[in-house]
Amino acid sequence: MVKENNIQASCYNVIIKLSEEDEEYLLFNGCSGDVDIISKDIVEIFEVLEGCGRLPESFKEEMFQKLLRRGY
Repeated sequence: MVKENNIQASCYNVIIKLSEEDEEYLLFNGCSGDVDIISKDIVEIFEVLEGCGRLPESFKEEMFQKLLRRGY
C-alpha cells in the first residue's frame, strides 16, 4: 500500500527546521492543526511526495499509516 504512485502530501503541511545540531523539524498541518516533531528522514519523504516520486523501500508501513491518519 505504501508504494502506490498516487500518494500526495497535503498542501497545508508546513515543515520548519528547529535546530541545526539535532536535525529535528516541526511538521504542522494548517488544516487539521496536527503538530509533530519529525526527523530528516521523514522530511525527505515529504520532498519525494511533493515531487510525485516513489517512496523508498525503507519507508515503514506503520509510519505511513500514522502520517496518513494525522492528515499529512
